[in-house]
Amino acid sequence: MKRERTAGRSLRKTYSSEEDNSDDSILGTKIVAKKPHQIVNEFKAFTLPKLRIKNLIKLQAVFRGVHTRMFKIPRLKAMHEIAEDYVVRKVNEWLEDKIIPDLVMEVITHNKYNEDFSLYSPNYQTYYEIIEKITNNVVTQLSNEVVT
Repeated sequence: MKRERTAGRSLRKTYSSEEDNSDDSILGTKIVAKKPHQIVNEFKAFTLPKLRIKNLIKLQAVFRGVHTRMFKIPRLKAMHEIAEDYVVRKVNEWLEDKIIPDLVMEVITHNKYNEDFSLYSPNYQTYYEIIEKITNNVVTQLSNEVVT
C-alpha cells in the first residue's frame, strides 16, 4: 500500500492489485479521516477567502448604488433639463422667426373677395390693385425686419 498526496489537500491510500479491496474503499482509494485542526485550517485557507470576497462584492454593489443615486442620477436629470430647455428655446425661435411671419403674411395678403378684380368697376379694380401692392410690400418689409 502506498500513500499519495493529491492537490495538497488530503492523504489517500492507494491499494495495489495484490491487496484485497474492502467495503470501505471507493474506486480503489480509501479516504483518511481528518483531524479537527486540519478541517479548521482548510476552512481558513480555502473557504473563508471566498466568503470574504462575496461580502466585498456585496459591499461594492451597495456603494455603487449609493454613488449612482447620489451623484450620477441627479447629474443626468440636470443634463436632461438643460437639453429640454435648449430644444424648447430653439423650437420657439424657429416658430417665431419662420412659421408665424409666413402665416401672418398669408392671412393678411389673402383675401378671397379681392382675388378676382374683374368683378369690380375699373375704378375699384385700380384701387384694389394699389392696396394689394402696398399691403404686399409692407408685409414683406415687416416680415423681413422681424426675421433679421
